Amino acid sequence: ILKNFSQPIGMDELLRANPMSRRSMERRFRRVFGCTVAESIRQQRINRARLLLASTDEPITLISEKCGFSSYNYMSRVFNEVLGMSPREFRNRGRA
Repeated sequence: ILKNFSQPIGMDELLRANPMSRRSMERRFRRVFGCTVAESIRQQRINRARLLLASTDEPITLISEKCGFSSYNYMSRVFNEVLGMSPREFRNRGRA
């Protein structure tokens, strides 16, 4: 997940790399990491986006692509859910 979070990745890809039942993978993952696979992927994408928003002037739409979000709108929705602000607001606050 850490290496491939910017790619389309999900449980199917993890199961191909680690052959076991889906339920076993879900249980083990939650026990070890304290979250679901989807939550972990989303958090890695958010962390990378936050870093790029704070340290570059790249367009936000490009950052959303680089971080594996399917669209800017989806990244914006995730940011609002997790951080309570849009990517643009995050960038502006970091520069203020």
